[in-house]
Amino acid sequence: MKKVIFLLLFSIASLSARCDGITFGDFLCYSAEFIYSLEKIKKHRSTISYWGGAGVVGGLGRQFPGRAFGFEIAVEGRQYFKSESFKNFFLSAYLGSSFMIESESVPRICLVPGIKMNYKIKFTDKLILEPYCGFSLPLVREISRYPDTYIYPVFTFGARFGINKLIDKRSKL
Repeated sequence: MKKVIFLLLFSIASLSARCDGITFGDFLCYSAEFIYSLEKIKKHRSTISYWGGAGVVGGLGRQFPGRAFGFEIAVEGRQYFKSESFKNFFLSAYLGSSFMIESESVPRICLVPGIKMNYKIKFTDKLILEPYCGFSLPLVREISRYPDTYIYPVFTFGARFGINKLIDKRSKL
């Protein structure tokens, strides 16, 4: 039954594919973002990250070759694989909100819940690169005279580059 549901969703998405809550594109998308994040340590392998930034998103197929630019803010729960390192591989669940403009289209606001598999590379204490692959289910609302709302599944391959401030708020024993 799960396979049938997945194939049905995949078929619907393939026929009317969009992109990561940001642009109309394909079922598979790319994303590049510059962010500033505040990451609070909760336990020895988990954090809560609040981040915002600007980026570009586009489809990886031929159906809609355009791309969109805009701004996004999000809250993200992260679970790292190695204790106390807060770098390398981690899983995350997030909820974001974005405002994006496509080159020949109306602006859109989006609510983007999703999950990601990430890898954090720390160049310095604050400068990071986070390549990721993620699955999201964006809810998109066009801002126009005749607004329209869309929701659809999306797989995204992307990278976030930016400044990360790690804050340890755990109680010391």
